[in-house]
Amino acid sequence: MHSDKQAWHFQQVWFVAVSNQPYFGGGMKISPAARPDDGLVDLTIVHGISPIKLLFAFVTVFFEKHTKFKEITFLQGPYFDIVVQEHPVDCHTDGNYIGVVQQDTTIHCTVQQQAWQVIAQNGDIISQ
Repeated sequence: MHSDKQAWHFQQVWFVAVSNQPYFGGGMKISPAARPDDGLVDLTIVHGISPIKLLFAFVTVFFEKHTKFKEITFLQGPYFDIVVQEHPVDCHTDGNYIGVVQQDTTIHCTVQQQAWQVIAQNGDIISQ
C-alpha cells in the first residue's frame, strides 16, 4: 500500500478497514482518529496476529483499547492505494459483501469533500 511517496508492506493481513468516521455498526470505534470533515482517509490494518489474540482485540474495539496492539496499525492521509498481492480477497462496503478483489488489483481510497447534502423536509439544503 502507498500514499504520496511513502509505502507500507504488511504480512498476514486479516483485514483493512477504510473509513472517514470512527464508528462501525454497533458502536465499534474502529478508527478512533477518523473525522468525517477532515478530508482524510483513515486505515485500520490488522496484521500478523494470532486467531486467539484477534478475538481478544475485537472485544477491545468497543473500549478503544485495540489501539494498544502492535498488530493493529493506523494510517491517515489524503489517499491510499491498496494493492492486493498474495491472493484474491473478499470485499465488503458498509457491511455489504460486494465481491472478490483479484490479485494484483489496486484499490484507490480517497474522500470526496462536500459530497453529501442534507435536505430538510421542506426542501431546504441544511449542509453540503
